[in-house]
Amino acid sequence: MASQSFRSDYPFAFDISEAQDINIVLEAFASHHVCLLRGIFKDLAKVQLEKETIQKLFQAAIEKSRQRNSEQDRLFSIRQQLSAPDLAKLRGCAEESMLNHWFSDNLTPAFLQVTTQLLLGKVRVNLSKTAFRKKSDKDSFLLPFHQDARGPTTIYPLVLTCWIPFCEVGRTRPSLEVIARPHEIVLKDNEDANGYRGPEDRIKGPGDDWVLKTFGEFLYAPEMQLGDCLLFSGDVLHRSQPLDHAGDRISVDMRLFSESQKPQKFQGDLCVDLNQTSGHDC
Repeated sequence: MASQSFRSDYPFAFDISEAQDINIVLEAFASHHVCLLRGIFKDLAKVQLEKETIQKLFQAAIEKSRQRNSEQDRLFSIRQQLSAPDLAKLRGCAEESMLNHWFSDNLTPAFLQVTTQLLLGKVRVNLSKTAFRKKSDKDSFLLPFHQDARGPTTIYPLVLTCWIPFCEVGRTRPSLEVIARPHEIVLKDNEDANGYRGPEDRIKGPGDDWVLKTFGEFLYAPEMQLGDCLLFSGDVLHRSQPLDHAGDRISVDMRLFSESQKPQKFQGDLCVDLNQTSGHDC
């Protein structure tokens, strides 16, 4: 159960560690295209151990990047991001076994049920597009508001982003800010994520200030903790929460999709079933 000190009155937040009517969760997602699920793990102690391992792997990657000092290492020091294949190499294991390390049959049946219902089929995870990120207020690389979808082939409900923080966020560590409402406009595949764009995707929009002015009433920066996740569709505008004097946070974001609605752009990527540990190419 979520900490009592954490805000819990978001219209799209549900504690699925308790008895919950799944239809209420699905209805909220249909309205907001965002869903905050609390209590997605059966055993938080296992997740805590995995968090400590990931922190050590990040530190090892930072040390290696300092020693090599290449352009790629310089970008890593700015972005503080490791892909699932990167972590597998650091860990000395097969890429397809990474999901077992993270979850190891630790996801609650309710979480699997919600994601299966939202995606209308067996849920798969794209490991090739899974990333672990380390963020703080010191970051010089912070994306503005953007959407994970690129073009009409990835509009809800084909792909869900699943964002999981490995610590408490929203007060002293940055959460995600989301505009919790559906958007019909998405960016093109060849466009960058620097701000919101116009209806025909030809003219660069005025960026974060315009997003806040236009959609500010739908803005949320959910307070979350270990054991929570934020699910949202590809059309949802979001960014890292700007916080002064924020502490470091490590989080993972994954792309979930249905076996029956696999996006063309996932062809050739390494994917695994969410509730299984055997992986193979999509």
